Amino acid sequence: MSTAFQSSNRKSWRLATGFAFTALACAILLGGVSAWLLGSVAIAGLSATAFTFNFHTPAAFIRLFAVGRTAARYGERLTGHKAALTDQISRRVELFAAMAAAPAVRRAGWQLGDDSRLADYLDDVEDLDFARLRAGLPALTLACGLAVLVAGSAVLAPLSLLPIIVLLLAILFAGNRVARAGAMAWRETRSLRRGGASRLGAAMASAVPLKAEGAWNRECTEALAALSRADAAQLALRRLQAMLDMIGAAFGPVAGVSVMAAAWYAGRQGTELLAPMLLAFSWLALGETMNGASRMLVAVLRRNAACAEIGQWTRGTAAGRREFALDDIKPALLLHGGLQRRAPDGRSIGTPISLLLAWGQPTLLVGASGSGKTSLLKQIAGWIG
Repeated sequence: MSTAFQSSNRKSWRLATGFAFTALACAILLGGVSAWLLGSVAIAGLSATAFTFNFHTPAAFIRLFAVGRTAARYGERLTGHKAALTDQISRRVELFAAMAAAPAVRRAGWQLGDDSRLADYLDDVEDLDFARLRAGLPALTLACGLAVLVAGSAVLAPLSLLPIIVLLLAILFAGNRVARAGAMAWRETRSLRRGGASRLGAAMASAVPLKAEGAWNRECTEALAALSRADAAQLALRRLQAMLDMIGAAFGPVAGVSVMAAAWYAGRQGTELLAPMLLAFSWLALGETMNGASRMLVAVLRRNAACAEIGQWTRGTAAGRREFALDDIKPALLLHGGLQRRAPDGRSIGTPISLLLAWGQPTLLVGASGSGKTSLLKQIAGWIG
């Protein structure tokens, strides 16, 4: 990766992070200032101060925060996706270079002709590309927002920290449970979907002989049952997400009520409640961000699964990969009296053949589609067999 490329990408991520913090700050201040204005108007309406109360300044701030939140969110989307897409340039170049030397990929076919394998590969690469955007950046802004509001609660309403911390611990406990069960559920889902799709595809390709043998219904039923079990595992994960989202949705209101209750218990009345009210509605605004905790967690799970899956394809290739120039290749005589042609999965294809390949003597392979021409070339190259 060039220095200019690295500099541009770091700049995009810094802009995206800045926009994310700006959007969160505007959302928190929008809720807090709105509540402060309503409270101030209500208090002023009880006295002669209502005739001199200036509501234009706080109303202008409310409009500013509303417009700023919308603009910052658009800025975060644009710069964040630009940074994530820019990361693909270096990541995918390295990935394809490693795959080009990976024996597992060579056996499967460089063109990734298996549709299910190709679909999984595309999903894995996308999960790696956007993990930072979908999990890392939101988690960073959420953590900073929590730190600021916890500090504010410690100053204005210390007693409110007790229910807030208890609820945070409940969210962490539920998140840990979702992480452990989700990792297993995601691996099971991928395995069942791949196996079911492969079996169903094989059944569809062999419909006539399977029907003749009376095995068509059994093969289709078992293939579809595997896909159904995959959906059941995915449903179990979503139910765990729903439980985490339920706790996260209650966090904002509970924190806000706790702040107001603690301030009232401390004996604050009238205008003394305006600052705690601003803090309470700020917690309410932050609670909206907390609702995305399960999606952030699932994005991390998918990223980890993608790293493990792609690692199986490319493991051990970085150290042993070498760049060859055309001048380094020295063709030699290849003679085999009984070469057994084999498919990438190890199946024997046809009968053994005699093979003589020599430099300067072109050889033509002729055969119908599916007869094993590509597999023979892979055997000659040493990729399989």
